[in-house]
Amino acid sequence: METMDHVFVQCEEMRQIWNNCFRWFNYSNVSTNLLVDNFHQYPICLLYKTEISKWRIVWTAVIWCTWNMRNNIIFSN
Repeated sequence: METMDHVFVQCEEMRQIWNNCFRWFNYSNVSTNLLVDNFHQYPICLLYKTEISKWRIVWTAVIWCTWNMRNNIIFSN
């Protein structure tokens, strides 16, 4: 069964995408297997509110693009 955690965090392709995002923020990540933890874990470690806002924008964009790509693959063959 496909879960949100697998689609957005656990599969190898997504892990690579998240690792790139963490590098953009100069943040060494500790991998998490849960989507909700992925969202909340990293902003806590960022020093500035602007960085937290940027992280949330990047996070939302990654989730949105992944969801759209997944749906295109599934529903458009």
